[in-house]
Amino acid sequence: MVDKKNLNSKDVKYLSIIEERTQLISKLIDEFYLLSLLDADDYKITKEACNPVRLVQEQVAQYYEELSQSFKQLEIELEEERIVIQTSIIDFNRIVQNLIKNAYNHGTGTFKVQLKKETNQLLFIFENQVPSENEIDVFRLFDRNYQGNHARISGNAGLGLSIAKELSEKLGFRLSATAEKDWLQFQLVIPVEEWKMRSFNVEKTQYQNTR
Repeated sequence: MVDKKNLNSKDVKYLSIIEERTQLISKLIDEFYLLSLLDADDYKITKEACNPVRLVQEQVAQYYEELSQSFKQLEIELEEERIVIQTSIIDFNRIVQNLIKNAYNHGTGTFKVQLKKETNQLLFIFENQVPSENEIDVFRLFDRNYQGNHARISGNAGLGLSIAKELSEKLGFRLSATAEKDWLQFQLVIPVEEWKMRSFNVEKTQYQNTR
């Protein structure tokens, strides 16, 4: 580790750039390795009972500071229910984390998360506004080599959405995306056959952060 105390401001700047690039490369290596395991069917999934609503709430709380810095308004509408599914907690969390990170890395304005219970499925919706100049090709959004123009400009491109998509399929879920005007929406669907639910009606909890 380099002692920055002995460096001038120009050297500190260059060192910071090198450290940032090193972290990015390390992250990409980890992501490529995970994708290689998924492709080769070598990825082990251990399922256990969990409450998916609570897991999403915990991930939102974990990244609340980053979300607050990127968005002027947060609207989190998750109905408190006693819902139990059999799935991999680690992989479910990774899916949600990647969707949240994609939002605060590339979004602007407002971020929303909501839960909808439908007849045959449990539906989590993640949506956020995007810069007006950011052209999104939703048909390629989950491709490994896809980069929107905002990602190219910011240098913050990764494989997070591809990983989220493939993990969703491994878990028997469905992940899709739609874009309309300056809004990008992801829908994570858990088929009703995949979960056992015991209704527990409680008021909706809403967390809002307005600056």
